[in-house]
Amino acid sequence: MRRLMPAICVVTFLCCGLMAAQVVAQKDSKAPELTKEQWREDLRYFARELPKRHKNLYHATSREQFERAVAELDAAIPSLQAHQIIVGMHQIAATVGDGHTGVHLPPYFKRYPIALYWFGRELRVIAAAKEYQDALGARVVKIGALGLAEAQARILSCFPTAENENEWYVMSTSPAFIVVPELLHSLGVAPALERAPFTFEDERGMQFTLDISPVEFPLVGGSPT
Repeated sequence: MRRLMPAICVVTFLCCGLMAAQVVAQKDSKAPELTKEQWREDLRYFARELPKRHKNLYHATSREQFERAVAELDAAIPSLQAHQIIVGMHQIAATVGDGHTGVHLPPYFKRYPIALYWFGRELRVIAAAKEYQDALGARVVKIGALGLAEAQARILSCFPTAENENEWYVMSTSPAFIVVPELLHSLGVAPALERAPFTFEDERGMQFTLDISPVEFPLVGGSPT
């Protein structure tokens, strides 16, 4: 495990302190090249150390549920891409149920160049790159083939929900996750990493779809926000 630490510190830095000695020198935007067995070694280390480092890991999930989730991800690793494995670890950490425990997303994850905000139950575009200005102020109604409600339900698997935190935490967190292509692809929301079709509705009730391509946008402190 120690020989993989520089790569892992970038990929799976845990807010709870599991990887407190993050390697600052590794700031490039390239994904580490790890074998499937190395990813499995990472997952084993993650699963072994997280219960040791957390004061009460099983306050929102049971030991059995945690271990089953780890086993399912371990079995799936051979068929997954690197970003899907990272998101899988992210989802497992989210089951712990507190906003201070999680897997930081790596800085090479990209973003769709739009900013979203919840206005009540409506998710609207509050900023956009020049080529997507038509979406400004519009309401998001669909991402890929999924309606917003289903897309949001999948996004909620990536961080503690209102049951463990509060509704405002969810509303402020989910827009930042929705614009991360690696997350949407891993969750089956976006069909590909290269671009995603976002369907919007304007104030006249007219719907239109834009194929939005991601851009490099290093995640600050390992978070989409």
